[in-house]
Amino acid sequence: MLQFVTLIATIGNVLKIKPILRRSKDGYIVTYKNVRGRKAALNTLINLVCDNIIKPEEQIIDIAHADAYEDSLYIMDKIREKINIRDFINTSYDFCTGSHVGPDTIALFFIGKDRELVQS
Repeated sequence: MLQFVTLIATIGNVLKIKPILRRSKDGYIVTYKNVRGRKAALNTLINLVCDNIIKPEEQIIDIAHADAYEDSLYIMDKIREKINIRDFINTSYDFCTGSHVGPDTIALFFIGKDRELVQS
């Protein structure tokens, strides 16, 4: 089984497949969708926030990243272009959490309309 998972991961890396993950209503981290390319993944995150955030002018969005500071700034700029947000907290993952999520991970935390997003 481990060899199969490793094979899938290798193919995903070669094809530059980036998983978009979310928290399920049961508290599990699950795949929301897969996109091709880093920029497409970042833009998907931006659209998810802008389409699902509640009262953005009252919210402070938290961005946590694993050595992806430039990408976090890109996300902040694009969200500000689309919606009026109160503010951002931009922070890097600590070493422990960063070792679990891996390099270049970006997570966005905000209050949204629905925890059960429908895949588009």
